[in-house]
Amino acid sequence: IRGIAKAGASFTKAACVVAHNNNDFYYTGFSYLFSHPEYANTSLVHAIGQAIDRLEAVLPQFINDAPGSKPRIYLGPENPLGQYCAAAFISNESKNMIFGIISPVRTHYSKNIGLLNAVAAYL
Repeated sequence: IRGIAKAGASFTKAACVVAHNNNDFYYTGFSYLFSHPEYANTSLVHAIGQAIDRLEAVLPQFINDAPGSKPRIYLGPENPLGQYCAAAFISNESKNMIFGIISPVRTHYSKNIGLLNAVAAYL
């Protein structure tokens, strides 16, 4: 599944996260995320850095909130990672594994949702 995360990050030009049972997670693609023009602003880079630092703490919320085989997008105040990025996650039916994309708010949502739907078969 790490290979899927790496391929997903390359495809979406965003960060991808895979987590299993709240205590085992892998993320990749933050260099893609930071390459977007929004993050030329150092204040936004700092805010995203803080979000990354909180990632482990908020993963249980994504796992508990993920609606199973249907992707969910988190934006603005409902995004546990903050307002300066978008997060989209999908979980398997037993909700013990999730896959997510962390992207700029200005992103290609249909492409990201398409990837999440494709990844759902492997969770």
